[in-house]
Amino acid sequence: MQVVFSVIVPLHSVVLVDGAPFPNDDAVSEKASVAIAGDPDLRAVIQADGEVPHRRIIHVLDQLKGAGITRVAFGALPVEDHGP
Repeated sequence: MQVVFSVIVPLHSVVLVDGAPFPNDDAVSEKASVAIAGDPDLRAVIQADGEVPHRRIIHVLDQLKGAGITRVAFGALPVEDHGP
């Protein structure tokens, strides 16, 4: 069974890792280190709001790579429909 390490980066709230809120970047790095230690073939998916600054996404990517997760895919959170 393929496990995916999910990281969601919303514009106006904390990062979610596997659905749980993480208060700071150190906590995300620690969770990633534990996850990769348990599954060396772990893959990560970073999903972000389209308005999140590029540098913030690169920072999250650097955290994952620093923890040893090198298989990373990217996605975008759905666009909110604000109507006509």
